[in-house]
Amino acid sequence: MRVMKFGGASLSGVSEIRQAVKLIHEYRERGPVAVVVSAIGKMTECLLAGLRNGEEGESLFTFCFHLHEGLCKSLGIDSVILNPLNAEMEQLSENRKTMPEPSYRERLVAFGEQFSARLIAAALSMNTPAMAFDSWDAGIELSDDRGFLEIDESGYSRIRETLKEKTKDFCVIPVITGYIGKKRNGVITNLGRGGSDLTATALGAALKAEEIIAWKDVPGIMSADPGIVSSAHVIPEISFEEAGEMAFFGAQVLHPRSMYPARFHSIPVRIKSFLDPRHPGTLIRGEEGSEGFLKAVTGRGDVTLIDITSNRMLGQYGFLSKIFSVFEALKLSVDLIATSEVSVSCTLDESHDAELLKESLEKYAQVSIRRRRGILTLIGGGKAAPLLLADGLKALHDKKIEVEMVSHGASKTSTGIVLRNEELNRALNIVHSTLSEEVKV
Repeated sequence: MRVMKFGGASLSGVSEIRQAVKLIHEYRERGPVAVVVSAIGKMTECLLAGLRNGEEGESLFTFCFHLHEGLCKSLGIDSVILNPLNAEMEQLSENRKTMPEPSYRERLVAFGEQFSARLIAAALSMNTPAMAFDSWDAGIELSDDRGFLEIDESGYSRIRETLKEKTKDFCVIPVITGYIGKKRNGVITNLGRGGSDLTATALGAALKAEEIIAWKDVPGIMSADPGIVSSAHVIPEISFEEAGEMAFFGAQVLHPRSMYPARFHSIPVRIKSFLDPRHPGTLIRGEEGSEGFLKAVTGRGDVTLIDITSNRMLGQYGFLSKIFSVFEALKLSVDLIATSEVSVSCTLDESHDAELLKESLEKYAQVSIRRRRGILTLIGGGKAAPLLLADGLKALHDKKIEVEMVSHGASKTSTGIVLRNEELNRALNIVHSTLSEEVKV
C-alpha cells in the first residue's frame, strides 16, 4: 500500500491533472494505492480572499463550480458528478444566518477539496475504478482534545476498516479530501497550514503504508533555497528530525506537525516532483541523520534579537524562571535561546510586540532589542555538529560577517546563527560553499 498526496500545484490545470492520473495508474500497477488531494491550484486562497473582500458565498461557489465544470469538459468527464455539491451549497445558504461566521467560512472553503476529489476520481475512473471520499466518509475524525486540531489517532482502525470495506479491499482507488474534516460534533472545519500533508501522513499510518509519496513542484528537499544559493542540490535522504528542523527554520518542506504520524509509526515519506517523476526525490525516514555531514543550510529573516542581562542575579536562583514567566504571561514563543548565569539572548518573530516584552522584563534585568535579524541554521552533523559550526563561523569571520548569537545543544541536528538581516543571503552562500565538501549524504 502506498499513499499518494497531490497538492494544489500538482493539480493546477488539465495537463497537471492528466499527469497526476498517469502517475496514480502507474503506481496502482505495483500494488494498492490511496490518494489524498488538495484543492485545485490556488482555489483555497481564492475562496478565502473572496470572503475577506466581502464577496457572497453563492458567487464564490458559482466560480468554483464553473472552474471545475470547465476542467471536466476539457478532460472528457461528465460534469454531472459535481451536481450533488449544489445541493450541499443550497443547504449551506439556507443555514447561513444561523451559522457562526468562522463555521460558515470553513464550510465554504471545504468545497475546494470536495470538488477536487470528485474530479480526480472521475478522471481515474475512465480507466480504473475510483471513488471520491470526503475525509469524514473515509472514517477520519478531527479532535481538538489537546487544544489544536488533529486527526484522531484512536480512529486509525476505523479508517482502515471503512476504506477496506468501501473500496472492496482497495480494488477501487480511494481519492480522499485533504485539509478538511469533521469534528466529533459534526461541524466541518480544516486542519490549517500543512493540512493536506497531515491527512496523507495520518492516512499512511492508519493504513500501515509501505510509503507516503508527497508530489510537489520541486524535485525534493534542497540543501538550500535554490533561489538564493545556486549550488543547492537535492538531498537524497534525511531523518524526520532533520526535516522537522528544516521546516521550522524556513525551508519549504512538509509542515513539522504533518510528519508526526509518519515518524511515530515509522512510515517513510518521499518528496517527489510531479514534473520529473523519474527523479528519486528525497526520502524522509529514521530518527538519526548522517554523523559528521551537513545536510542543509536554511535561512529565516525578519526576526528580533532580545538580550536580557542582570548582574545582580549572579549566584541567585530564580532568574530564568522570572524571565520565562514574562514570556508565558505575554504568550510569546521563543525561536532560539542562549543562556549564561546572568544573561539570556533569544529570538522572536518580528510580529511579536518586543517593546511590551522589554517593558515587562525591565523590572528584572537590562534589556536591549535588535530588530531585522536573520537566523542561518545548519542542519545535520549529529555529534560532529560543533566541528561544522566551527568551520562555518570561521568562513563568516573571514568574510567579515558579524555573528551576534549562536544556539546549539538542545537539538543535535540543528545549530542557529543570528546575524543582520542584510547579511543573511550572502552568509547562506558562504556557508553552503564552505561546507559543500562535507555534504556526502
